[in-house]
Amino acid sequence: MYANIELFVKLVSEDFKKIPTRLRHDNLTREQRRALNELKSLRGVVIKPADKGGNVVVWPTTLYEKEAMRQLRDTTCYRRLSFNPTSVFQAELCEILEDAFQQGFISKEIKEGLIPASPRTPCLYLLPKVHKDLVSPPGRPIVSGNGSLNEMTGKFLDFYLRPSVESLPSYLKDTGDVLRKLEHVNLEEDMWLVTMDIEALYTSIRHHDGLHAVNSFLCMTTMDHGFILFLLCLLEFSLTHNFFIFNDALYLQLQGTAMWAAFAPSYANLFLGLWERDIFCTNPTPLSTKMIFWVRYIDDVLAIWQGSEEDLVSFIRELNQNNINLKLTYHYSRTTVDFLDVCISKDGKGLLHTEIHRKDTAVNSLLHASSAHPKALKNSIPVGQFMRTRRVCSDEASFVEQAQDLATRFEERGYSERAIRHGWRRASRMSRNDLLHSARKRTSSTQVRFISTFNNNIHG
Repeated sequence: MYANIELFVKLVSEDFKKIPTRLRHDNLTREQRRALNELKSLRGVVIKPADKGGNVVVWPTTLYEKEAMRQLRDTTCYRRLSFNPTSVFQAELCEILEDAFQQGFISKEIKEGLIPASPRTPCLYLLPKVHKDLVSPPGRPIVSGNGSLNEMTGKFLDFYLRPSVESLPSYLKDTGDVLRKLEHVNLEEDMWLVTMDIEALYTSIRHHDGLHAVNSFLCMTTMDHGFILFLLCLLEFSLTHNFFIFNDALYLQLQGTAMWAAFAPSYANLFLGLWERDIFCTNPTPLSTKMIFWVRYIDDVLAIWQGSEEDLVSFIRELNQNNINLKLTYHYSRTTVDFLDVCISKDGKGLLHTEIHRKDTAVNSLLHASSAHPKALKNSIPVGQFMRTRRVCSDEASFVEQAQDLATRFEERGYSERAIRHGWRRASRMSRNDLLHSARKRTSSTQVRFISTFNNNIHG
């Protein structure tokens, strides 16, 4: 079987070599090409995409390395290694997988597929968070783990963790999920819109806390107990054997999980899911009962509080007094909050309205019309973007206003008036309700389980 795959890869690779690499025309202006050449010749800088907003950041190498070392010197999270542990770690992984194979938990093909023949050493890099600080941005640590020892085991773990995540009461799949949850919500006079962010979630989860949470949810499934123990063993290995290189130095991550790991979002979601179950169901407090709506997209929380401002602040202070290393920042308002890419506001009657939210640092990153991408793909972009605007905007007036802004941004990127008009008209003919709920029907056909809030008594 593997010989057939190798032959296929060889034939496809040969076909790729025959494809002309030279573009039929140069879609860069003289000024753009000069600017690129100047950037290439710069020394002492690191060029990275911004963490959010679509910017490209030219980061002085001294500041980039200073930020990286600030994080790597945190001895609770990282330890410097004196040798490359790949061969030792690979032997340990082989032993775990061989034992699982002997017990019948995995097939021989899966066992062999989870062990890379020649694993590469993962590399750490940072994405600048210019939306938080334009001058000295903090960096989001990313470990490039393609082809690494833990790449395939991460995907294997995520396959078995994800169903438990999708059954969480707070789980949000995407922006459309948020919009559907808010569609018929009415806010009374004593209610507050609240957003919260869990700081540095991935690197904050202590291994024993995360493993305990995952075990709690896996034991609620129909999985064989022995298989659950194997998954936990493999998860513990992935967490405790996450190493990488930065500036020719090797480090081992001691706490949390690498952001590149395929299982990381599911792992973090289950960790927070157990915390939520504790504060809302297992050990609720008088204050927690006033949080009548609570949904979450990984580390971003959207909630509705019914009560006084003083009690709300006390409740969040209560949440921050935990023994699982969580720290929450928050924002609340009677009228308007931003959550993900949505601006949520309340009108005089208590109804919620939504429109697209763009960060102050966001740039016009729409694909340029002169790009060498296929014409069909470029023609579909205005349609898709106007449809998204139609879906997010809850009323006609905000759709028209934001569609005009979108049209201007498409003009700046070289799109024809005809292409822009076609996308706008197609979106205008669509019912927002159909756009919201047709997407739900498509995903439900793949047996995705949707969330419900902890308390539904605010829905009209």
